[in-house]
Amino acid sequence: LPVEQEPLDQLFRPVDLRLGQPSAALFYWTIDVRGWARGFGAFFAVIGMNSVLIYMSSKFLSFDFTAQAFFGGLARAFPPAVASLIMVTGIFAVKWALFWFLKRQKVFLKV
Repeated sequence: LPVEQEPLDQLFRPVDLRLGQPSAALFYWTIDVRGWARGFGAFFAVIGMNSVLIYMSSKFLSFDFTAQAFFGGLARAFPPAVASLIMVTGIFAVKWALFWFLKRQKVFLKV
């Protein structure tokens, strides 16, 4: 139990287990047992292969600016709550596309 964790967090552990274990079992079954790594797992492989670079890239690159350029017009057509969801999805899409390109070029950050 980490020191910074509040005692009330122990009440949420059953919820975490109820959601976490079936999710892990589902991913294991679809990717490893069924062999669907090319379709289903390929989306997550892009994130997993450059996870440190994804985390660090936000410090150096402005994904907000690029997502605003691509998705800003669409976001303005909706109410603010939906527009923010569109922009967050757009930022994720821009990041994923960049790291998909880096994966295709076999560019990885080695630690």
